[in-house]
Amino acid sequence: MADSGAFRKEQCWKCHNEHGASDNVFVQFYPVLRDARPAAGR
Repeated sequence: MADSGAFRKEQCWKCHNEHGASDNVFVQFYPVLRDARPAAGR
């Protein structure tokens, strides 16, 4: 198996920017975080 490494910073930022539900964070996968965020950010 080939060695794998972390994605380049630009790739990570692009994905978080496109798919993160709030503030570039994947809170949609964490109900506790989703419920705790302010109503204006939903």
